[in-house]
Amino acid sequence: MKCKAIYLALLGSAAACSPDMSDDPATTAEGPEAHTAQVTGTLMYGERIALRPGSVAEVWLLDTSRADVPAVEIAYQRIAHPGNPPIAFALDYDPREISEAMQYSVRATIRYAGELLFTSDMHYPVLTRGAGDTVELMLIMVDRVPGRPDDSAAADDAAR
Repeated sequence: MKCKAIYLALLGSAAACSPDMSDDPATTAEGPEAHTAQVTGTLMYGERIALRPGSVAEVWLLDTSRADVPAVEIAYQRIAHPGNPPIAFALDYDPREISEAMQYSVRATIRYAGELLFTSDMHYPVLTRGAGDTVELMLIMVDRVPGRPDDSAAADDAAR
């Protein structure tokens, strides 16, 4: 009987020390965060202008492996009221969806009232083929539609 009590005490101690035996669902295999990783980074743009309140930044982690096929979305983040650059982002993804044989990249846009203001125009690789899990995107300003009241260059051209 005494041996059985010692055995149970040792078994309980071993279970308490085991990293796989946590009661916290976030750290167990069944928990919502058990199979997540992150791609992090910042969004920048070169123009010295402030974003209007109500602007929205959107960032995607994409599988861009196959030519002539639309990229497959792996993760997405919408950032309401992002403030001014640098704008930090974190894309949570399931690492089981990533294959070393494939190519992944991050894409981003900034919009105001549905109108595209800034977009990424380059390939920003992440995760495979020597790329890491952190990236800085430089966005470009999208040309304004001529004739808009706030487009003074178009108004000057029309007056000539």
